[in-house]
Amino acid sequence: MKTQLHRLLVAVPAVILLAVAHTVTAKNPLSNLRLITSVPEDDYSPTLTHDGARVVLVCERTGDKQLFSAALLPRGAVAAPQMLAPNPGDDHSPEISPDSKWLAWVSTREDAFGDVWVMGYPDHSPIQVSRRGQRDSNPRWRQDGSRWLLVYDALEPDGTRTVMAAKVGDWKPYEYGVTNAVPDPSPPFNAHIVSQPTSPGQPWVLAADDTDGDGRFDERDKRTAWTVSEDGRTWRQITPPLAGLNSPRLAG
Repeated sequence: MKTQLHRLLVAVPAVILLAVAHTVTAKNPLSNLRLITSVPEDDYSPTLTHDGARVVLVCERTGDKQLFSAALLPRGAVAAPQMLAPNPGDDHSPEISPDSKWLAWVSTREDAFGDVWVMGYPDHSPIQVSRRGQRDSNPRWRQDGSRWLLVYDALEPDGTRTVMAAKVGDWKPYEYGVTNAVPDPSPPFNAHIVSQPTSPGQPWVLAADDTDGDGRFDERDKRTAWTVSEDGRTWRQITPPLAGLNSPRLAG
């Protein structure tokens, strides 16, 4: 079997874990969980550079939501996280581009609904991409020939969702006419779907079983992360059951 390197980032309350597997098979889920952060406040929504050398995550250590970046050092060490683009608003939903040159995220620094921003990673000035005065969300990256596009969702008050895109370096949003369908999975076992994939590039599903046997699915039940095929028929468990597991992200 061809050897592949995959990195899965998951969050549990106040903790970020990194799992690495060099060979992925149907019988062997990702393993070797590595602790990245452990603080009293919440850390979540981690995103990795392509080489796995740096991580960006949302931290609530200052009382609001801010982006922090940290280098992942050899032998399991992690450099002290540094705040990115500090501001009085909330920053969340970070997404590093596949070439690791750009970071996109959602910020309320200019608009309480949230605009999409971008910066050259790791230390360039922030650039505002969207300015609609409505909610913009879920920034992610798509390849357009030899260039990368920043793609995001523009949400209207009536619930209408339009997919927008901006070319790297230009950053002028336009309506994006092509989008790939995201699986709408139904688990082949008795479980509650906590979160579904946000894009085909992140085919991770969180599921919770009735761990405590009370007949309900709630925050007391443990969660597992799964991959799901495009047709929704093939499920593969990636993590062991963990309390409060959320924000699974794939890199590599």
